[in-house]
Amino acid sequence: MENADRRSGSKLSRTKARDLLAPRRLSQSNFEEICSPYHISGSDRARLLAEINTILKDIGQWMKNNTHKPHRQLRRDMTSAAGHLKKARNLLDVKAKYSLSALGFVAGDIAPMVSAQWLSSKFPADNLSPTALGLGPFVEDDASLQQRNRFIEHRPVQAIAEILKALEAGVAQSLKMQKVLPGSKGGPKSLRARRILIQLLAVKWERLGKKASTSPNSDFVSFVDNIMDAIGWPSDMANDGEAVAAEARKAVKEWRNLTK
Repeated sequence: MENADRRSGSKLSRTKARDLLAPRRLSQSNFEEICSPYHISGSDRARLLAEINTILKDIGQWMKNNTHKPHRQLRRDMTSAAGHLKKARNLLDVKAKYSLSALGFVAGDIAPMVSAQWLSSKFPADNLSPTALGLGPFVEDDASLQQRNRFIEHRPVQAIAEILKALEAGVAQSLKMQKVLPGSKGGPKSLRARRILIQLLAVKWERLGKKASTSPNSDFVSFVDNIMDAIGWPSDMANDGEAVAAEARKAVKEWRNLTK
């Protein structure tokens, strides 16, 4: 029995590229069942389902296209974009004293794009920063929009600079991930797509305030295993997650090294 378990436990590590079909999208009912043991709120489940299905769509599209070209041009373009974002932010800082009155008119365009909670987290000590009513969470309603408009009208340079900074950080993180994305070095790499899926699930998991532990009995490994089974990829449902944990350990270790 022990040998049989060991053979079963190595099933995922023996998966070949041909074993991975384009991943199925997750239905709401299926995802609700997957999430039920992990105490994920209803709003987080809805957001997480949409995000994971977007990831699955992108991975499926890549597998369909099966490109053989490296992504060097994309990396060059993204590096250039990051540079332009930084330059724009620096120009705003330099020219802030000349831009205040003119930039105040952008509030009507920018305020609906950002949340009150985001502005509050970026400018916690500013007396114009949006505030939640009572002890409850922020509600992005008309009253909140008025607060955001007021803040950006009076702090346009600071608000725009923070938006550019967030975009710059996002592009920088994307460039790191580009190094391990499917096709980054040319050739079909469907098994790389599996690792990237686990890494992106780890990102989503930790944004929920949970730790992406890769021990065999961890909630994260169980979550990944259930996702793989639901999308039609080889999983390890009947073997306590040993093989999934082994693959998750490699994927999460690589992801943490990239984000250091």
